Amino acid sequence: MAEYFVLFFDSISFVAFLAAFLVLFRAPREKMGRSTRAFLQATLFIYVIVGFFNILEHSGTTVALDPYEDFIEITFPLLFMFFLYSTMLRSEVGLRLISEEQLIRSIDMAEKRFRLFTEQSPAVVFIVDKDGRHMYANRRCRELNGISVGDKKVPDWPDDVMEAIRQHNRIALEKGKWEGLEKVPDEKGRLHTYQVTKFKIQQEDGLFFIGGIALDVTEYQALLEEQRKLGPIIEQLGEGVMVTNTEGKIIFVNQAYEKITGYCMQELVGENSRILKSGRQNTEFYKEFWSVITSGKTWQGKLVNRRKDGSLYHEQATVFPVKGGDGKIEYYAAVKRDITHEIKMEETLRQSRKLETIGQLVGGIAHDFNNLLTAINGYSELAISGLEPGSKIRNHVERVRDAGERAAALTKKLLGFGRKQMIQPKVLDISETIRGFEHIMKRLIGEDIELVLKLGKAQSPVFADPAQIDQILMNLLVNARDAINENGESGERRIIIEVSETDLDETYVTSHVGAFAGPHIMLNVTDTGKGIPHELQLRIFEPFFTTKPVGVGTGLGLATVYGIVKQNKGSIFVYSEPGQGTTFKVYLPVYSVEKEVTKIWKSTSPDNRVVNGKGIILVVEDEEEVRNLARDVLEAAGYTVLEADSAEYALKMMESYEGPLDLLFTDIVMPGMNGMKLAEKLSKLRPGIKKLYASGYSEEVLEQKGLHGVNGSLLLKPYSRGELTRRIHKLLNQGR
Repeated sequence: MAEYFVLFFDSISFVAFLAAFLVLFRAPREKMGRSTRAFLQATLFIYVIVGFFNILEHSGTTVALDPYEDFIEITFPLLFMFFLYSTMLRSEVGLRLISEEQLIRSIDMAEKRFRLFTEQSPAVVFIVDKDGRHMYANRRCRELNGISVGDKKVPDWPDDVMEAIRQHNRIALEKGKWEGLEKVPDEKGRLHTYQVTKFKIQQEDGLFFIGGIALDVTEYQALLEEQRKLGPIIEQLGEGVMVTNTEGKIIFVNQAYEKITGYCMQELVGENSRILKSGRQNTEFYKEFWSVITSGKTWQGKLVNRRKDGSLYHEQATVFPVKGGDGKIEYYAAVKRDITHEIKMEETLRQSRKLETIGQLVGGIAHDFNNLLTAINGYSELAISGLEPGSKIRNHVERVRDAGERAAALTKKLLGFGRKQMIQPKVLDISETIRGFEHIMKRLIGEDIELVLKLGKAQSPVFADPAQIDQILMNLLVNARDAINENGESGERRIIIEVSETDLDETYVTSHVGAFAGPHIMLNVTDTGKGIPHELQLRIFEPFFTTKPVGVGTGLGLATVYGIVKQNKGSIFVYSEPGQGTTFKVYLPVYSVEKEVTKIWKSTSPDNRVVNGKGIILVVEDEEEVRNLARDVLEAAGYTVLEADSAEYALKMMESYEGPLDLLFTDIVMPGMNGMKLAEKLSKLRPGIKKLYASGYSEEVLEQKGLHGVNGSLLLKPYSRGELTRRIHKLLNQGR
């Protein structure tokens, strides 16, 4: 039994040895007293001695320490455990005292840091009770608002200010937090706007307080208010506005710029401005551009960019740097205007002036040259009359005379272009003049080309020379015949002549250089030939300009027509698409000098007044200027307009549009799907929808192109405001 008892204490002794070893060598030196350390060292020394003698005993070397060994093994562990417990108890108390002292110091330091933070903070920091009395206010709060802390007084601020603050405090107590703007007066009574965050503070004794942090945003709010005022102005500007960073990345565009480019803001923002490059400007252009704006200067100029749909447009741009407070460039702002229409108009006007100048020159030369030809031809005839028939000299003189007659014919054309031709104007009905000239026209164009006449009845008269009207018809018919023959035997071979009354309004006149407002007789000559390329349409009226081979044409046919039309105070325009034929529109003013004629006009002329109405109309037109015109006219007349630049886009839009739709107003000849096909497909989506078509070609020409089904619902271009609104009003009210 004693052996087990000793074994038990041996085990305890071994554990005590390990504990003493760990405490001595693992515990921090500064956490252990000297006496404790000395005791542990002595204990380990005794254990080493006892262990050494135990080894000797078991080896049979000695048993001298047997009487002491058992005593040491039994009593020492007990003493060691007691000492260890008392030491640890003293250490715990010491550590606790040290921890409390460190805690006090930490709290004191934290409070000092809090006060340093709040007192030196540019933000307003405060603590108030539920009644609004300030329990704490930092230096910024005291300086700005004149707050007194600890006097248990509520600030003497206006009632509306205090009521708003109390309401915000209640929300903070109920919900735990409130954020928003507060307006508080300073010591001088001036209101400051603060961005405030309030939150509930609960103490251990159950009391609630409200803590708050506020930033003075008075100047920022004033800036925002200024931006809010400027924002609608920028958005409503007709000019496009774009802002980029210093690397050219787009960060803002207004609505006008979206319309110019065809991109929406989401598609442009984040992209580099080079997304709009057309390739029309070279590298040197952009180098100069960037060198100007990066140097802090403003750049102004014109350039060509590319829309989303790939089409090019001209723009007038002003680009300038926007600098920050440190004087460094932060942004680049650009104000841009689409001047494509102006460029086209300038080109047309320039061409018109060019024709005017050439006309004056050739007219004067031709007039003088005609006098010389009179003498040449006259003396030639005299010489011929005095020479024997068949003689060699007579033959030579006859050739001189023939050449003079050809020169006289050429001069007559030049005089017509220069408007110096002698004319004998009369009051006449163009339809009757054309009917009397029909047999000559048929012989002129040949039997293999069909001539179709669409001549109205009881047309208003014009004041012109019948011979000049014949000249106009002859020259236009010759050009139409040649254009058809150049197409070979392919397609229809037809020329259509139409006469109708129209009234040109200011809108049409503004966009067509050379036109005049008022009632006109419109003469249309349409062919099914090869058409005229767009780049040549401005030059076709120039004298001696021709696309025919050398020796085939003089290039004076259309120049003569132009001169005659201008001489009679009219205007002429061409409408053509390559491969789609050509239409020449001649406008001659209605003669209204005599009262009787004026009365006839008033009784037969259509009512050109704008007719207002209501309804939702889908306008489909690939020409932007024409589409914009139709939209503006219809909206001014009271209609709601949906618009599309192609038949494909119109169908896509109608698939997602669930609102009502009363009428489709569409151009017929468009790239891609034509207007007739669009109407057919849209009728399946919207059964019973009413349709009005527009085209520069007549109904007969459209039928030749296989575009059947107009059924009288065709409005010929150019149309006036009155014509458009009257036709739509009539269609919408049919059957009501």
